[in-house]
Amino acid sequence: MVAYETNGERRNRQLGADCRHLAVSAPPVSGSPFGWRSGDESSGRRTKGPRRLKPPRRTKAAPLAKPKAGRPLDEPFPDFPYHPDPQATGSVESSEAHCVCCGHARGLIYTGPVYCARDDLDDALCPWCIAGGRAAARFDAEFTDIGSGVPDDVPSEVTNELSTRTPGFSGWQQEHWLYHCGDAAAFLGRAGRQELEPHPEALEALRAAQAEVDAPLEEVTEYLAALDKDDQPTAYLFRCRRCSTHLAYSDFT
Repeated sequence: MVAYETNGERRNRQLGADCRHLAVSAPPVSGSPFGWRSGDESSGRRTKGPRRLKPPRRTKAAPLAKPKAGRPLDEPFPDFPYHPDPQATGSVESSEAHCVCCGHARGLIYTGPVYCARDDLDDALCPWCIAGGRAAARFDAEFTDIGSGVPDDVPSEVTNELSTRTPGFSGWQQEHWLYHCGDAAAFLGRAGRQELEPHPEALEALRAAQAEVDAPLEEVTEYLAALDKDDQPTAYLFRCRRCSTHLAYSDFT
């Protein structure tokens, strides 16, 4: 039996997630005010984040599509305004798996998070069904946990596209999106110190986040220097779609 979150439990979890906006998100350990220490052992594996099991809106779950023979006519790769290159970020990978929404094997499959009442949609949906909203509609699924920290000037149409028609991404902790200029920012990918160097405003955002928790300057400098694209701690780089300002937050286990 699936145990669903109550509304109160979800709100409490979201409040904790909102506090991580542009900040490090892990429980503190002795010797560091923000929970990370140089030399911490890494698991070497990145999770897809804790899943949010959604109570189904339907009384009967939609069936999975049966695999279809052959390939569909060539279609251009979908345009995702808020995640411009999901193949580069690792959220879409080459695969001969059949999409459980349309039944086709298109050569690409979505590998990011799926928030749904069912647990058989991991690595099972094609980018085309996500872009068209068919996957979200058929399975009552979302691909980004929006939470409650969305700025008031961001329209609901934006958060709907973000949650139901945009590939999510995987992090060390629960992932969350960033916003700027009344819009969701475009996710560019995971980043280490080297990838952040061309974007000083993103580095400054990370530095400011540590200042908010009174982290000593020496430890902040050490932490920022240790950011790694492939190992923790990791930054997540975004770009405002309106003014091109770069944004970032970071996390670790």
